[in-house]
Amino acid sequence: FAMLLVLIVTGLYLLVFYRVSAPWASVERMVNDPWLGRWTRSLHRFASDAMVIAVVIHAFRMFAQARSWGPRALAWISGVVLLLFVFVSGWTGYVIVMDTFGARLAIEGARLFDALPVLSEPLRRIFSGERPIPSAFFFINLFLHVAIPLGVAAGLWIHVSRVARPALLPPKMLSLALIGGLTLLAIVW
Repeated sequence: FAMLLVLIVTGLYLLVFYRVSAPWASVERMVNDPWLGRWTRSLHRFASDAMVIAVVIHAFRMFAQARSWGPRALAWISGVVLLLFVFVSGWTGYVIVMDTFGARLAIEGARLFDALPVLSEPLRRIFSGERPIPSAFFFINLFLHVAIPLGVAAGLWIHVSRVARPALLPPKMLSLALIGGLTLLAIVW
C-alpha cells in the first residue's frame, strides 16, 4: 500500500507532462529534465517493481500459511484479482511510453485482444505502419493506467474488509526507509 501511494503521487506528477499526441517525445522531455523528471520517472518505475515484489511475497506467505480458504476466501480471491489488475496497469504503463519494448507489448496485446470476438476490426491494423498510431490508442492506455491503480486502491477495501485489524502501511520507519531508499536509488541511477 505504501508503494501504491508512491505510485499515485509520482504518477500524478508524470501525468501533467505526458502528451498522448507525442508519447515518446513527452517521455523524452521528462527524462531530460534532470531536477524532477528523470528521477521521478525512475522512482515511479522502481516503486512499481517493489510493489509487485511485495504483493507476490505477500501472496506466497498467505498461501503458505493456509490463509486462502474458509473465512479468508474473499481476501484471497480479491487479492488475486487485484494482482491481475496490477499486471494490466504495468502493461499499459509500458505501452504509453512507446519505446521499443512498449511497442512490442502493444502489438502482442493487440494480437491477444484480437483473439477475443469483441471488436469488428482487428486492433493489429493500428500497428501496420500505413498510418500513424492514433492518439486515441494512447489516451485509452493512459486512462487505464490511471484508472486501474485508483480502482486497486478502492479494491483494497474489499480485500481487507473481513480482516479484524488490517495493517495497510508498514511501520513508519520501514516506510520512510523504503521510500527514501527508492528515492536515493532513483536519483543515483
